[in-house]
Amino acid sequence: MKISQWGRLLILCGLSALSAMVPPIIPLDSSKCGTTDVPVPPATNLKIVDFKLPSSSTPMRVRPTAHLVDSE
Repeated sequence: MKISQWGRLLILCGLSALSAMVPPIIPLDSSKCGTTDVPVPPATNLKIVDFKLPSSSTPMRVRPTAHLVDSE
């Protein structure tokens, strides 16, 4: 395996030359991709409700820790 000047420099600096000589990731060519036939879900008339914090008078629900849960 031929080590470049950068590789020698990295070895001298104590860094891994193999991780520094990894080739770059080449982006995909989207012109070679085909069409997809994924069905689109129909639009719904559901009303989106914003999240509201519970009132401070209600007790806070806390999930018990797993190692303290009984078999019940």
